[in-house]
Amino acid sequence: MKIVFTAIFAPDTNYTRDLSVYFYRILEKGDKLYLCGRKDEEILDKNLPKVQHIWRYGWKYFFDILAYVHKIKPDVVHLQHEFKTYGGLITALLFPILLFVLRLQGYPVVVTTHGVVSPKQVDFEFLDNFNVKPNTFMKYMVIAFFYYIYVLILLFASRITVHAPMLKSILASYLPIANNKIVVIEHGIREVPNLNIKKREKIIKQFPLVKQKEIILVFGHFSPRKGYEYLLKVYKQIIEKEHLDNWLLALVGDVQPEFAYYWDKTVALIHKYKLDNKVLMTGFVKDAEIDEFYRNAAIVLIPAIVSFNTSGSLSLALAYKKPLLVANVKPLAQEVSENNFGLLYDKTGNQSLEKQLTQLIKNKKLYQQLKQNLEKTVEKRFWTNIAKEHYELYESIIKK
Repeated sequence: MKIVFTAIFAPDTNYTRDLSVYFYRILEKGDKLYLCGRKDEEILDKNLPKVQHIWRYGWKYFFDILAYVHKIKPDVVHLQHEFKTYGGLITALLFPILLFVLRLQGYPVVVTTHGVVSPKQVDFEFLDNFNVKPNTFMKYMVIAFFYYIYVLILLFASRITVHAPMLKSILASYLPIANNKIVVIEHGIREVPNLNIKKREKIIKQFPLVKQKEIILVFGHFSPRKGYEYLLKVYKQIIEKEHLDNWLLALVGDVQPEFAYYWDKTVALIHKYKLDNKVLMTGFVKDAEIDEFYRNAAIVLIPAIVSFNTSGSLSLALAYKKPLLVANVKPLAQEVSENNFGLLYDKTGNQSLEKQLTQLIKNKKLYQQLKQNLEKTVEKRFWTNIAKEHYELYESIIKK
């Protein structure tokens, strides 16, 4: 069996990076896996199987991928889908057409849809969080865009994988007759060696503020969808009330140009609340530094005002076996509540966030119980098992 993975393979915490590494370990004799990556992406992880830099960011990706698939002539093509994976609006509109052409040429196509937006989620607040002018016309234009993307993916793909049952339900609502095409394969979890080693040399050198601190870690791209303004206000209250001088809130991750204003707003709030020595904003960090932040985090916090996927930050927290505090927004919250490896708080409720964060900091018995629950979930979702599920899916398509 010959398989083509088409995706972005950087950074090294990337979903397809992990899937491809573990997929190589389960390949049978005669199988071949081809990694079709972006031309200008820098692959830092030396353990990653060789990525061929094929497609260009922007509308040209359409022709680059078609040419590469025609050259390889695989048995299965597996594409990753997020709205900005291949470029901007035009590239997003081209994606279903790419699927149509591949199917027309006789190739079975699997699409992993990492995020699914329900039409019910599209309101003025949603538009504002994505830098879209919040008015009625734009609301219905955005809903029409989602219908175009999801309905055509459901029509043209051989199978669509999502990471949670709720995402399957939302996606199926766009085209109910395609429900049987949608397969739930949970987000995999890395097997991290030597978790008991709490090295922090790299992050201390880069960020001296972390020295001898208990870390509350927030990891991911900087975005107004995170609602940091609520988090900072509550964090200030807890620090003052509980006298937690040795705790540090670390906001780890880079910021896209369109959200630079939100970065500046967050910096201003930190100064206003006099939290300069209690909150760290890192910007871009290397993978070795991400590893050290997770190893040394006492709590991983995943804030969100709106969510339409299961967070990669969630899977990383599980890999490092860190108790979670997560905003109560679906589908993110559903996974946490079903497995009981973290606490939930109302997404903009200051009292709820204060209560739950204080519990995680002060209640050692609860903290240890959550860690035990983590152990049960992690083993089931190691990437080796997730890779096998994908392999079986490919086989079932080819046999048809």
